[in-house]
Amino acid sequence: MEAAGRSFRDPRDVDDAPRAAYRDRDGRRHEAPGAPTLRFDTVEDYRAGRSAAADPGPGSGLLDVLVCTAATADRTGVLLLDGVPVAAGDGRYQVEVAPGTHRLDVQGADAASAVFALGAGERVHFTTGQGVAVRHQVDYRTQLYRVRDASDLLPVLGGRAANVSGAGCLIAVVGAIAVAFAMVAVPLSDGGAFAAVAGAVGGVGGLVLIGGAVMGILATRSLHKRAKANRLDSARTDGGATAYPSPEDARGKAQGLLVVFDLFLYRLSREADGSLSYESTGNALALAHADSLRTWIDGDEAPCDWAAWHYPLSPGPHEFRVQYADEAPLDFTAEVPAHGDAAVLHVPVRVFRVWDGTGFEALPAQLAQRITKRAKTAVGRAYQNNADPDDWVPPRIWPA
Repeated sequence: MEAAGRSFRDPRDVDDAPRAAYRDRDGRRHEAPGAPTLRFDTVEDYRAGRSAAADPGPGSGLLDVLVCTAATADRTGVLLLDGVPVAAGDGRYQVEVAPGTHRLDVQGADAASAVFALGAGERVHFTTGQGVAVRHQVDYRTQLYRVRDASDLLPVLGGRAANVSGAGCLIAVVGAIAVAFAMVAVPLSDGGAFAAVAGAVGGVGGLVLIGGAVMGILATRSLHKRAKANRLDSARTDGGATAYPSPEDARGKAQGLLVVFDLFLYRLSREADGSLSYESTGNALALAHADSLRTWIDGDEAPCDWAAWHYPLSPGPHEFRVQYADEAPLDFTAEVPAHGDAAVLHVPVRVFRVWDGTGFEALPAQLAQRITKRAKTAVGRAYQNNADPDDWVPPRIWPA
């Protein structure tokens, strides 16, 4: 995917958002130097049931995580453990880790973070693949969920449910054709028997269309329920603050201010003619990743990472400082509402990794902030739609 004519040397000359998660042109997986012992299976192998469970080595635990960074599940997402890249490439990773507490990050065009603890011989399962089938918004988001086992790392319809869904789609198509025929034939006819027959065909086709659609919807809903049933509670508390895998997971739980730290990761290669591409080859760009964030609230450092954070703050204005790596921080004031609803504060962070064939260009990161959901009073919630998950999820656009 080309970004021809874009310099990426000036903040005014940057795409509003990464086009997609970076993809290796050859579809290869890249393992980081010194990576721990791991087993990798492609998304295709996992879907086909050819991905078997591995066993941890003596004295080790096992991290089982499916990296998926786009709805197509074919990108070059980066898996990081304790801030260090392990490998790049969408697929299932089973990684031996030392007992203790660890931080897990998955980065593509955006990012997600989690913290887990395990002992020797134990297994933990995570996935960012549930967003492919279980969606709360139009755009794909990298959301990291802990699950009970590896059965629904990437939910797919199987067996009878797949047959029902397929049959429903075919029936709906037949119904749609019949409706389209009637809509064309009836106006063109001169009435009489042909018009009556065409109208009847259209009526039956409408019923068939509705029936097929219902079959497909019910099968899809069963998939959603099955996938959600496999999730474990992934919310975590750190110093009184709570991190949620995604903003909609905080809906109905967080009050006050929910801060969504949102990575916009640009991984591009610059060709000899100056054009840019979101695809390339080589492990340098494939393993390129974003650094960490730090946040201070009213002068005190607060926990943060690529998640949605709820901080227990008193109503009123609070001073925030957000810093990416060792670059210049962003300072701003945010108002915490006084009534029992949450305001959503979106903090997008642009990170540029532009490879020119010999090294990375030094482009400074960019930080911004905006309120994307305003808290509503009890009266406002009663008379306005405050149940839509998209009301909680900031759109992935850069503030003007």
